[in-house]
Amino acid sequence: MLLLIVLVSVPAMTQTQTTQCQGTEITVPVGQGTYGTGQATCTTTTTPAPPKPITTQQAYEAGQNLGRGIAGMRANHWVKKFCKKHPGENWWYRNPAAGIEASGVCP
Repeated sequence: MLLLIVLVSVPAMTQTQTTQCQGTEITVPVGQGTYGTGQATCTTTTTPAPPKPITTQQAYEAGQNLGRGIAGMRANHWVKKFCKKHPGENWWYRNPAAGIEASGVCP
């Protein structure tokens, strides 16, 4: 629950622009602002928004995909090891947690 609160409380980050100008200007009394009297040269720098943080759903899916990949490698290793000792025999491998159900005949 604490993690959810932290993720929800992160403010949205947007792209920012910074403009710096050089030129002639007149400063008027406090509260009335600054007025330009001639041509000004301005440079605008745009900073892109930082990437969005990874959501808990994205982290979960990444973990699931990693787990399936590891389970597939283990299944492949098991089949090769079995077939090395039992050439020509049938084999089957099942791992419901990883969604693997395979069978075949050893070469």
